[in-house]
Amino acid sequence: MDSLGMSYKRITTVGSWFMQRRAWSHLMKLSPPKTQIFCTNAPILSSDLKKDSWHKSKIGIKVIFGEFVKLKLSVALNTA
Repeated sequence: MDSLGMSYKRITTVGSWFMQRRAWSHLMKLSPPKTQIFCTNAPILSSDLKKDSWHKSKIGIKVIFGEFVKLKLSVALNTA
């Protein structure tokens, strides 16, 4: 948006609950100061990724662990 010369005061992300923390941290780093950031969860259709049962499936554990690694890596690379 910056490269297009767009001005903004608020940003809303829409995505799965497990990627919201990473999206928020990237937007906090890349957005101008005082930008309001709203995170909205999109519905999850897969039972493997439901908020209350992700830990019961191999796919859920893999996805959540992957998000954790991506967040830690982005902190280490100073991109979050």
